[in-house]
Amino acid sequence: MVCIVNICRGSIAEFYLKHFQPELNAFSSGIGALVGKPADSSSVKITHGMNIDLDNHSAQQINPVFVSNVGLILTMEQRHVEAIQNKFPESRSKVHLIGKWNDKLETPDPRKFFLTLLKRFLPRLHLAR
Repeated sequence: MVCIVNICRGSIAEFYLKHFQPELNAFSSGIGALVGKPADSSSVKITHGMNIDLDNHSAQQINPVFVSNVGLILTMEQRHVEAIQNKFPESRSKVHLIGKWNDKLETPDPRKFFLTLLKRFLPRLHLAR
């Protein structure tokens, strides 16, 4: 799961999948990550209500090892797909918008909006799993 800074959307997606689909090896990173930073406090608050614990999250930057070791990379916005494919051309066949199969819906950065928008994001993850 890839977003921009890896403290909100990507971290939620990673831990959501780990919680509901533990057989998957879910990871998250950012294309401009705030490396080492914990999950956003709003994200922690919302996911705690679902019994999902983001307390151990630490933001990480997407890198060649991540790209080469995963079979599928899902992004929150189309511009993330393009940025990853430009930086890592070998990733072209495995990078997709998380909403690709749901009318190509993008997941906007909830840090720019209120908590209610973040709550809207969670059902999209449920549809993607």
